[in-house]
Amino acid sequence: MDVAVTIFRIGVGIGAVLVGLGIVMIALSLRPLARDARALANDARRLANLAERELSSIMDGARQLTAGTEEMTTELADRLDRLHREAQALEERITAEPTVTITGVVGSPVSPSARPPVQSPDTREDERIA
Repeated sequence: MDVAVTIFRIGVGIGAVLVGLGIVMIALSLRPLARDARALANDARRLANLAERELSSIMDGARQLTAGTEEMTTELADRLDRLHREAQALEERITAEPTVTITGVVGSPVSPSARPPVQSPDTREDERIA
């Protein structure tokens, strides 16, 4: 029985050594992966800082653009109000003034409807005014 226990203990010892060697090999094979993960974390941190700096400049530009837009909008509203007032004043002047009628005689006192139509001598027969 002592032989069996000794063989068992040797097998357990060899198994423990093999498990330890496996863990060491896994740790050694994961080193490049850990290095890449650290590099990616550094890159992400650097990109976040860069984005924060750039975003602040973009936000400043957007604020300036918004302020300019508000200024232009108020200026446009003022111009439209002025144009509306001028249009109302013009409409009031037109409605307040009497209409102008032109009377006069040029040539003969015949009304335009009684005059003969003017035709070209070269018109075709189907185009002639009756």
